Amino acid sequence: MIDLTLAENEDTYKQILFFLLDNPCEWRQRSIEHIELSSALWSEREREIDVKPLKAMLADFGLAGDESVRLVLPITLLPKIPLIDLSISVAGTPVYRVSGSQAGKLQAEYIFHLIEEAGVAPGRTPARPGAGAEAEPGELREFLAEMFGLAPGPWIGFLVRTGKYGQRRIRKYEHRLGNACAYFFTEWPRLYRYLMDGLIECELQRYLTYDMYKRWCRKASDIRRLVRREVAPHNESVAENPLIALPSFVRHGGLSRVVKAAADPSKTFAEKCQSLEDEVNVLLENLRVVLYGASRKAAEVDTSSFWSRKRAQWSLVEQRLRTRAARSRREGRGVPSPSRGEGDSVRHAARRLVATYAGYGRRWELFAECVVPLNDSFIIKVSDRRAIYFSHPRKGGRELQKPWFNSSKAWEWVMFKDAVSNHLNIRVTDTSVELGKCELRGESRNLKECAAVDHLYNTEELFSAHSGSRRRPDRVWIKCPLRPAHFIRSAHWLVLAGTAAALTTLLRLVDLSWSWPASALWWWPPSWWPPFEVRRQMPAPFLTLLLLPTTFAVSLLLARESSTLSGHTTRRRKVFLMMSFAVLWGLALWLLATGHVLHPR
Repeated sequence: MIDLTLAENEDTYKQILFFLLDNPCEWRQRSIEHIELSSALWSEREREIDVKPLKAMLADFGLAGDESVRLVLPITLLPKIPLIDLSISVAGTPVYRVSGSQAGKLQAEYIFHLIEEAGVAPGRTPARPGAGAEAEPGELREFLAEMFGLAPGPWIGFLVRTGKYGQRRIRKYEHRLGNACAYFFTEWPRLYRYLMDGLIECELQRYLTYDMYKRWCRKASDIRRLVRREVAPHNESVAENPLIALPSFVRHGGLSRVVKAAADPSKTFAEKCQSLEDEVNVLLENLRVVLYGASRKAAEVDTSSFWSRKRAQWSLVEQRLRTRAARSRREGRGVPSPSRGEGDSVRHAARRLVATYAGYGRRWELFAECVVPLNDSFIIKVSDRRAIYFSHPRKGGRELQKPWFNSSKAWEWVMFKDAVSNHLNIRVTDTSVELGKCELRGESRNLKECAAVDHLYNTEELFSAHSGSRRRPDRVWIKCPLRPAHFIRSAHWLVLAGTAAALTTLLRLVDLSWSWPASALWWWPPSWWPPFEVRRQMPAPFLTLLLLPTTFAVSLLLARESSTLSGHTTRRRKVFLMMSFAVLWGLALWLLATGHVLHPR
């Protein structure tokens, strides 16, 4: 057995790792994802990946003579949300995941591998015109490693402490607060306070000015605009806003020249501020140049404006149609298809670079150190429990606690192109909850692109999809509408109709009108009293006949649900039913208190 994790085999280990990340369909035969919706907060997942024998694929790396190999194997992508009971097994042996910092370094190495393949390496960039300081490419590598290995907990905690998630409520009352107040409560100034708090430990907060921060934000906004072309917006994504990772990067040894300049008593305050601004500007500029260079190479045209991006999309569609027609003509003549040229490889690497960077902003790449056989196939199993999204992924942010009238559509994220064929099964374990018509949508900006599947099966309990098409997206969101079972829905509507009928009958019997009665006293009725007038009195047996059956029916519906998921799906109906029942009983008590109900004797 050869151990690729040793320092002497580092070059071979990285080449194999990059090959496995570049070509997941070359060594993975089948991927099966089982999802069980068992709670309103968590879903139970189990992923099974069938791996081909690796001997033939790794023979070019000098591993043909061994029976097994120890290496760090890429498993799958995991979202940066709460995960519980994560377990991994490779070839029947339980393994552990590598640390977050080590995974971030491996992801940064892979990004730089794609940068070299696409030919958009940043190189040395001057900090500003006329300045002598230059940025090392290695510092960008370290910054990317810190970005991808950063947990979103500190940023989420800061958002929770400083106000509500998102700023729609503040923007709604912008005309009352004023432009200055509304701008102060938006996300960017909160990020400014987050940077100030994060740089206190290194004593750099005194050199961070608001004008400097705004210039950083202009560069970060270009990166955010590019990332949001690939994935739905998310306010926790460090790929959209790299400034989130800046405090952690400084704490772990980044921007060493800035820290030394801050500790140098011979430098003035303006020089120290300029040093901090230049270093961060160079990091953001290098990252922006790399991403926009890859985007232009992927589209082969300029993508700086709206119509140029549209022309890029049309040119790609035209190129694919011509390639497909030429391939069909060659197959009809019996001529073999040519291999991918150098230009196609560069475009493929450039597209993969942008998509991978955008995906790494809100997800971890799961790596595991394990021993795998070279001559035999084996199976990778991953199981965990993760949080469920009930809000649209495009809104950004996480919503675990739901308001009463929130949506009952669960959103599940799945890798759908990490093997030759992908299988997906979603099941509801609670018999009192049913699945509606589920939809697979590709992970794009608006999540409106429907994924291409070969087989689709949707019932009230199970949703199953299978696809081996090359046109299927790499990652998909599945919209799962949830609703109560048919019998429960019928019972709810029956009781609701009975309550509405009882309320209508009660109003008809007392002949309630809407007009102000003549007041007998100067203080009655008060100004807030509703202008109701009862023109007919009601016998007490009639009132009892209307209230008792409805009360018994409603008491049956207020029983405890079988699960939190069932309680979430019936929440709207129960709230509406309780409101109508409260109106019925409130009117009955008002009639009884005001003497409009006749005594039986």
